[in-house]
Formats: sequence, structure tokens, C-alpha cells
Amino acid sequence: MLQTADEELVRQAELDWNKAIHQQDVAAAASLAMDDYVLVGLTSSASCVVTLDQWLHGLADLRIHSYRAEVMQVRAYGDSAVALVQGSWDIVFQGQEIDEDFLVSDLWIRRAEGWKIVLRHLSPWPR
Repeated sequence: MLQTADEELVRQAELDWNKAIHQQDVAAAASLAMDDYVLVGLTSSASCVVTLDQWLHGLADLRIHSYRAEVMQVRAYGDSAVALVQGSWDIVFQGQEIDEDFLVSDLWIRRAEGWKIVLRHLSPWPR
């Protein structure tokens, strides 16, 4: 399917966002996020809601053994866009080993300075 110009810009922003995560580049990640960014994580036994400050602190503390993210789809709707990303990671977070596949839906908002991520919904993806 052909991408619109906005969808291509969001796809690039999504690639930059995931590169910042993989490289644990807190400054780059912060520059791509809205101040009121929220991560919502769900599993079969727990859930969490994480603010931008909490998320950036956690990013700095991660030990990343491997990280992969593939942008599956981007759809723009005026000044907002949704990106669907499938990936996997092998990390240590707060002393806990996590080796899993995941699916995320990212909500992007157009601002004068470019596209900014405002919400990420993270779910495990069966292997």
C-alpha cells in the first residue's frame, strides 16, 4: 500500500524512536516525545502506566542484549497518526530478565517541530 507523505514522516520518526531505544539515547528519545507521553503495558497478569520521566529513567537503566523493531503499518489521520510495530527484546529491567516478542501501537501527534509520540500501548506477542 502506498504511504502518504505524512505516513512516511511518521515511519521515519518511528524508526528514529526505536533507534533511540536500542541505543539507549535518552536525549534523542526525549526529543521525539510529548511531555505528557504515556506508556501503557499489558500482560495476562499485570498492567502498568508509565510517564515520560519514568520511562526515560527506565531506558537509561536497561541492559539491552538484543532489540528488534519492525514498523508494520503507519496510518495518518490529519494531525495524528498510528504506527503498529512488532518486535522482540532480550533485556534486563530492574534485575528481571525479559526475553519476549511484543506488539506496540504508537500514537503520534503533529506539532510545529514535527511528529511527536504521545502514547505507546505495549502487549506481549506470542512466539
